[in-house]
Amino acid sequence: MAIIPGLDDRRRRGIINPMKARLIHAMTDLCLALLVGASVGASVAAGTIFGISREQGFDKHIANTLAGAMFDRLGWPMLAMALVATLGCLYAAWRPPVHRATRRTLTGWKVMAGACVLMLAGACATQFYLAPKMADLRANSTWVNGELADPAEKAAFGAAHGQSMSVGALVTLIAGGLVVSRRLFTGSDDQRKMKSGLN
Repeated sequence: MAIIPGLDDRRRRGIINPMKARLIHAMTDLCLALLVGASVGASVAAGTIFGISREQGFDKHIANTLAGAMFDRLGWPMLAMALVATLGCLYAAWRPPVHRATRRTLTGWKVMAGACVLMLAGACATQFYLAPKMADLRANSTWVNGELADPAEKAAFGAAHGQSMSVGALVTLIAGGLVVSRRLFTGSDDQRKMKSGLN
C-alpha cells in the first residue's frame, strides 16, 4: 500500500503550523461533542416536559410551546457548532492529522468531511425550514385541547415534527460517528491500531 507524506513530512517542509492544526482539530472535536451532548440533552428534556405535563394534566399546547422554545433557542448555537465542525473536517481532509498517510487513510478523512457536510445540511434544513414552519404553526394557528383545530395544519405540523426528529437523529449519529472516527484515524499506524484494539 502506497505511503503518502504525512504530518511529520509537512512539518519539516514548513507547510503546516503544528499549533494551528492542533487548535483546529481540538475545536472540531469539541463542537462535535457539544452537538451530540446538546442533541441528546434536548431530547431528554423534551421527553421530560411532555411526560410531566401529561402526568400533571397540563394542556398539551403548553408542553409544545415549552419544548418548541427550547429547540428554537438551541437552534442557532447548534448550527454554529455544526458549521465550525464542518470547516474543521474539511481542513482535516485537506491536511489529515496523521504521521504516515495511506490512500485508504486519506479517503477516510475525505469521507468524514463529506459526512460533516451532510450533517451541516441537516442542521440548516432544520434551522431555516422545519423549525420556522413549526414555530409559525404554534404561534398563529388555533389549538383546541392541545391539538391543532385545522386538520391540514395538524398534518403539516406532524410532518414537520417527524422530519425534524429524523434529521436531528441523523445529525446526532453523524456527529457521534465522527467523534469516534476522528480518533481512530488520528496518529501513527501503531497508535491507530491501539485505539481500535487491533494491536
